[in-house]
Amino acid sequence: MKKNFIDNLLTLANTEITFNLEQWKAYNEGILTLNDVYKINRVDKEIGKLNKTAYNLLAFMLAGVVGGIEAYKNTLTVQVSNPVGAIDTLGNTFLNIFQGLGRWVTLIMAFIEIIKSIMKGSTNTSEIFGIIFKYVIVFATMYLLPYFFDVVASAF
Repeated sequence: MKKNFIDNLLTLANTEITFNLEQWKAYNEGILTLNDVYKINRVDKEIGKLNKTAYNLLAFMLAGVVGGIEAYKNTLTVQVSNPVGAIDTLGNTFLNIFQGLGRWVTLIMAFIEIIKSIMKGSTNTSEIFGIIFKYVIVFATMYLLPYFFDVVASAF
């Protein structure tokens, strides 16, 4: 154990290693080495970069949608005789925009979660199919929820 510790210190001499509680316990029990903790932290840092990239992409897409709405806001027609119809028209326009945006966001987030699962070493296909079905349900909800609201409104 001591030789392994010294070898790892020499290898990682100029590298700062931060432990979380689970890593510290595993290191003290001899389950993890300094090199293992270093590799785990590097993978976590890369996953954090992916999350930041997804956040930046979402912010960019949202800014694009808002810019598009701002550019075409004068082309929206408003009927003065039926104000509820105008609200429905505007609501459907926003619904279509958010459904289109939601498609890409759910697709990108599904890819990110699948990649994270693979990077953690998962070879279990049922876990990947679980991720896929989770995002399919989220995407389907964006279309089913407005449909269910219309069914309830027409029933009364």
